[in-house]
Amino acid sequence: MSESNTKQMIQLNHVKFGYSDTEVLEEINLTIHEGEYVVLTGENGSGKSTLMRLILGEMKPDEGEIILMNNDPRLKKRIGYVSQNGISKNQSFPATVEEIMITGLYQELGLFHLPHKKHKNKIKETLRDFGMEEFLKRRIGELSGGQQQRVMIARAMIGDPKLLILDEPTTGVDARSTKILYDMLYEINTKYNTTIFMITHGRLQECKGCDRILRMDEGRIVEE
Repeated sequence: MSESNTKQMIQLNHVKFGYSDTEVLEEINLTIHEGEYVVLTGENGSGKSTLMRLILGEMKPDEGEIILMNNDPRLKKRIGYVSQNGISKNQSFPATVEEIMITGLYQELGLFHLPHKKHKNKIKETLRDFGMEEFLKRRIGELSGGQQQRVMIARAMIGDPKLLILDEPTTGVDARSTKILYDMLYEINTKYNTTIFMITHGRLQECKGCDRILRMDEGRIVEE
């Protein structure tokens, strides 16, 4: 891949962040190009979660700049996100898999519009791609951790994102389901050329097809 000929999907320039007198991110410089599959790993407390919140715009850096998809507002709508705590939140959530998937279409539907036949067909097709179509009417909390995470990735993908961001997607997922998730992410990256940025402290042995694996320690990216 020639970096000069690809778009910059995520760019962090001299990013610093801290709480009071505690420096959390020392200085982060990172560029992820279109079509790349990049994994950021590190121990708990290394700064990964803080970096994710900054990238998602939940917090502002003390110094430096964060640019997503060249700050193009049209392209920013093409970002898919899978959160870290989705599984724990889903256990008592009464929504069905279909209802979860509908929320992934809000850019297309608006907040208060009901899905039409074409939307329902798109939901079924997307779930089929992830092997979850048979669970369409099942409550999300009745599924296993791995199945729930497959639904959440399908939900993120139904809007045809150009950039997929995942925060610890294998937390609470067993080894077999982790391998299935990693295989799916590899297919998403290669089949649709979707740029993937994933933060994890999980097993990387089965994480095939990554372009780069970065390691974070004490608020710095220390190894690639």
